[in-house]
Amino acid sequence: MSQRSTNKISIRACIRALLALLAVAGCASPLASGPGWLEARSANFSLYTTLDEGSARELIEHLELFRAAILAITRVPNVHPHVPTEIYAFRLQSDYRPFEPFENSVGFFRQTLRVNYLALTADANAAQAREALYHEYTHFVIQNEGSGRYPLWFEEGFADLLSSLDVRGANVRIGVPPAGRANSLQYGTPLSWPRVLRARSYEGFDPAELSMFYAQSWLLVHHLALGGGGNLSARLRRYVERIERRVPEEQAFREAFEIDVAQLSPRLKKYRQKIPIFGMPREKLTPDLQTGVRPVALDEIRTRLGWLAVANEKPVLARRLFENASAANPNNARAIAGIAEAHKFARRWDEADAGYRRALALDPGDWRNQLDLARYLVDRVSVEDERRKERLASAREHLVHAIELAPEMPEAHATLGLAQAMSGELAAGIASLEHALALLPANSAIEYPLAQLHSRAGHRGRAIELLRSVVYRVHSGADADAAKLLETLENGTD
Repeated sequence: MSQRSTNKISIRACIRALLALLAVAGCASPLASGPGWLEARSANFSLYTTLDEGSARELIEHLELFRAAILAITRVPNVHPHVPTEIYAFRLQSDYRPFEPFENSVGFFRQTLRVNYLALTADANAAQAREALYHEYTHFVIQNEGSGRYPLWFEEGFADLLSSLDVRGANVRIGVPPAGRANSLQYGTPLSWPRVLRARSYEGFDPAELSMFYAQSWLLVHHLALGGGGNLSARLRRYVERIERRVPEEQAFREAFEIDVAQLSPRLKKYRQKIPIFGMPREKLTPDLQTGVRPVALDEIRTRLGWLAVANEKPVLARRLFENASAANPNNARAIAGIAEAHKFARRWDEADAGYRRALALDPGDWRNQLDLARYLVDRVSVEDERRKERLASAREHLVHAIELAPEMPEAHATLGLAQAMSGELAAGIASLEHALALLPANSAIEYPLAQLHSRAGHRGRAIELLRSVVYRVHSGADADAAKLLETLENGTD
């Protein structure tokens, strides 16, 4: 950010300080008062909340039912997740607000190589927040547990289909129209179905058209998944295989789903007149659901909330939470590592170095402390050459320890791959990143650097495959550099 005068610097500094104080004040209430924090833990989720125990158990049960419904419909194998999912349910909107990624949000999903974070308000906006999080978590499951690359219309339509999942007594209802979709279909101007099927990104859609794209995608997926015909997974697989062979979308759709695209409008217009809603017995979805609940110590929840703030790129809030946690428990290694993380964010390298090493000395058996120190060393080498060889060697040593302690953690293997490549061991770096991708498929934070290494090694085909996954995946967050490298390789100008 440019600063053109002393006055502007002073004013901006005051504003930043005021905002930081407001942020800390906003997060203080759930930590310093109220009923205290609970953790509810199930097979696939850890929920941290200020809700009462009954509400916490109900929320985590609904999340497990939601996940089981996704797997039941898609027939994706119920694989063991290598990256845990943590949910933070704030009883009040005011408690949630300091962590929100943008103004007026009611919930967010943040995917990292170490933890998936979901956060939501549990007040009057709870239903809206759950719907948004169900939508985003559906993307994660079908991409990372299905490890397939699906068309945009299916990704968004299926996420919408699952986002309105509703638990009613002994049944889980699927197929309820999400808020707003019925209105779009009733009053909006329809898009042509070839345009819906061909869309690879949201570019070229104005807001009204984008609303129609979501609504029509939801209706199409609803019809394919719940309207009869069966075996959606196999038919979708046939469709994707044809698209990857560059068969035109309309032809691929007709061959895979046995429906002519020209007949979609009248067919779906009739389907809309009586949209089916199905119930699935909750006991069949999660017959052995077990949930444990425990109170969470003050320094632990402050530390966890600090890492949540780090994931949402809020370093000022994160540092204050870590410092408060460390004040409550000076031997909390994860809080000390968090303070070091804040120093690293500001490129105060020496303070970060001291903090990471102190955290490691306090708890060398925690793989996170090994990995944090290694990541800091790799990050520092990427911006300065001093002691490069020594720091890379040290990073690799700590990464080996981290992998010994947590062999299935994708971030450790991905970071090791970067350290190896930076040390001149390109083949070893590629192997480590490929292993990380096998643990966490369809993740752009792994695929893009891996594509760069394959490109350097002359593996054009594999690099293009990875880059297409990055550039064309829904919500991948791909930047212009990935698209530019893909264009270069596809055009054969590398």
